[in-house]
Amino acid sequence: MQKMAVTVPLGMQGGMALKVQTPSGMMQVTIPNGLRAGQEFHMMVPAPAPPMGQPAYGQPTGQPMGDMAFAPHAQVMKRELQPSSGPKPLVQSQEEAEAFGQRFWAQYLEGNARRSLDGEIFVKPEKMYSLMRKGADGSPAPVRLLRLSWLLKQARRGAVLPRRQEMPEEAFLSEAECGDTAQQLPSGEFGVFYDYGSLHQKDADGQRTESEQAAFKTALETMGMWYAHRLTTTVILSELPPGWPKSAKDAPFFPKDWLRGKGWPSFERAVSGLLKPHPLSGMSFRRLVDPAVPRSGQVGHNGSYRAPPMHPREFAADLSRKVFSNGADCEVVARLYADTFLAALGDARTLEFAGLEWKDADAQAFSKVLPLLRRAKAIDLTRNMIGESGFAALAAAIRAGGAPALQVFICGMQFDPKQNVLGQNDPKMPLPWMEDPDMIALRLACEARGIVFVDEMQISPGTPSYKGSIPDVGSLVSVQM
Repeated sequence: MQKMAVTVPLGMQGGMALKVQTPSGMMQVTIPNGLRAGQEFHMMVPAPAPPMGQPAYGQPTGQPMGDMAFAPHAQVMKRELQPSSGPKPLVQSQEEAEAFGQRFWAQYLEGNARRSLDGEIFVKPEKMYSLMRKGADGSPAPVRLLRLSWLLKQARRGAVLPRRQEMPEEAFLSEAECGDTAQQLPSGEFGVFYDYGSLHQKDADGQRTESEQAAFKTALETMGMWYAHRLTTTVILSELPPGWPKSAKDAPFFPKDWLRGKGWPSFERAVSGLLKPHPLSGMSFRRLVDPAVPRSGQVGHNGSYRAPPMHPREFAADLSRKVFSNGADCEVVARLYADTFLAALGDARTLEFAGLEWKDADAQAFSKVLPLLRRAKAIDLTRNMIGESGFAALAAAIRAGGAPALQVFICGMQFDPKQNVLGQNDPKMPLPWMEDPDMIALRLACEARGIVFVDEMQISPGTPSYKGSIPDVGSLVSVQM
């Protein structure tokens, strides 16, 4: 038997029956009296049998390699297991998923569940630095960043990462180093947030110490910040490196599309796309790197597609069909996404979604979140591929009062025929939406609310970006929060 931590789902409390997905199957338990949603309790569950020929967790695993040992397969992160051989999604059908999303969002709003996250933590570095510090009483820092050079060294040695608690001090990047310039740090050095090494992990008995649990709780509440922050770069390992898996016995832990259908990675990907600046904004590199989404030579000038932000209700529905090691994590992660979304996007003054190759379906999805963008003053959707139905959805959302503080809506496109940006064979093809009646409808919807609408952009590079006099655009776009 082994201990398993369970978090009480939203809308449940002590005395209620709860179905929990355990490593050995689904079990029904009664939530201990006195507990409320978000609190944790422990239950005893049968330990899963180790794979044939593999040692059980905690047993010796072979020859050490310096200060690191080769990884026993039983210690692989639980979220990397095949869904077919382990936990199952919370719901099985799309109808059940949509019902879950509706129920979650209603309970979230009714319970005033939004935590007091400050939107500024997603654009300024101070909060990240504060989480890397020990407490005044000597309590451990909630988060530590791993040193990239150390990680690469371990990879070359074929070593396995231990828990954060067992890592040597040289593995971590200090807060002071995070403020150094590229000239001060060795070339290529980065601080890496990787949850297994950056947060306190449970021991073989499924426990953390009291101080470790307190630090973990603080880190969990701001988990979305590390992925959503404008100053961080998210690298998504959607494809395995060449040569992986290295052996047949490793293959079960790295199935094809190994991140697809997994709960926590879905959250990390979703929040990473909320605020990241696009390369068009002047950044020298992408802030969201995914080998499955290569750079594009068309719309966006070496940019790449990025999905529009999902409404928390729809994200919860989608999440309910993903796999979690702990079934109760689904509601925890749905709430964490809603908290992150409402603070990061809801508090943002300027939102840039230029050159992301958005089409009609993307614009329709974005129109659903406009009511939640309560403080946005400027929205930039330039250089996309939005057509009739996409603009119609945006116009309807604006007429209904979406983005209530909006002052400038930019929908134009800088089109260079020599670059053949649209990927058309005929470089003389006119911009498809300049005369689109739904573009006019969007303009009228904005003008009816006193929103400055910008759709005409100069055709050739090197000339002023916008036709006409729009004095407020520059000042608005320069303000992030």
